[in-house]
Amino acid sequence: MAASSIAAQIISRPNAQRLIRALSQDVISLITGIESNQLLEEPFEPFELEIILTDGQLIEIEEGLTVQILATPGHTRDFLSYFIQNKKILIASEAAGCADGTGQIFTEFLVDYEDYLAGLKRLAALDVEVLCQGHQFVFVGEAVKNFFARSIESTERFKVMVEELLRIEGGSVERVVARIKAEEYDVKPFPKQPEKAYILNLSARVSHIAQSFKENNVADKKNLAIV
Repeated sequence: MAASSIAAQIISRPNAQRLIRALSQDVISLITGIESNQLLEEPFEPFELEIILTDGQLIEIEEGLTVQILATPGHTRDFLSYFIQNKKILIASEAAGCADGTGQIFTEFLVDYEDYLAGLKRLAALDVEVLCQGHQFVFVGEAVKNFFARSIESTERFKVMVEELLRIEGGSVERVVARIKAEEYDVKPFPKQPEKAYILNLSARVSHIAQSFKENNVADKKNLAIV
């Protein structure tokens, strides 16, 4: 088992363990068409890490094959991406954003917009031929550059949209979440992310932007008072 030092701390927290178990159980209840003996239904249990991974570290898988560890926080604080340079394969998961079956790219900054965008641009600058996102799709060739360009644009556009909705809704995170869900999630056909997980993630993104939005407004008012 290998992960970052921050991940090791998170795994040890009882609250985090309870949330992981609850989200996993929600997913199992939505799965159909698979024999129960083929599903792993045991609840999540914490585990000890054998290797602590750090940014820039090279892990040799076998002779001539190494994986470079890239710290890409923003989705979560412990998030890592993995670059197999000699094969030009990038396993970026949510750090790259996630396209769904409709072609929409969902931004995935749950804890820090600026870190997420910086990590996204860092990954986009790599020489990648195969990109593995967190769910559903793998992109190859020129589609990789196109995906990153769209993901960066989608991330920046989402922030602008949320800030505008916060102005309209008087800073209410709950009302902004409800409006985005109605337009983004409710009309989307299945299969799609379980509603509980979607709302949890969306609320985290909107709350993060709302906090910086509020701080910026306070700073602007102080500057006007000084003038």
